[in-house]
Amino acid sequence: MEHGRPRRVEIEQLFDYLKSVDDESLYSYFKSTINLVSLMCQQRNYRGIEVCVDMYKLEFVIECFLNEKIEFPLRSNFAKTLVAVHIDKDPLKVVNLPNFTRVWDDIAKQKTEITKSKEFIPKELHKLQ
Repeated sequence: MEHGRPRRVEIEQLFDYLKSVDDESLYSYFKSTINLVSLMCQQRNYRGIEVCVDMYKLEFVIECFLNEKIEFPLRSNFAKTLVAVHIDKDPLKVVNLPNFTRVWDDIAKQKTEITKSKEFIPKELHKLQ
């Protein structure tokens, strides 16, 4: 191990090792660590994201999440990490959705005006009606 830098281990090698040792506590520790990373970065905690984004690169997290050789609980934790560290952060664009809901009581009372969306709806979406 270089000074101050962790050694890279392939996730499949680590997972195979954890299975071969048959020590559930070591596997549970690793699984809990990945879950802790996702919890530290939830709700756009930028201090946590800043620390974790370099340690858990996007390619690595996606590779682990999609790897079918890894059990689902661990893959689930990698999915949470993917969302918390790489997806749920600024800038996100606000998406305006049309309001197509109607209240039958208002229609039954012959209310002349149906509630409409307060947002601008592109002409292309009007074709959906």
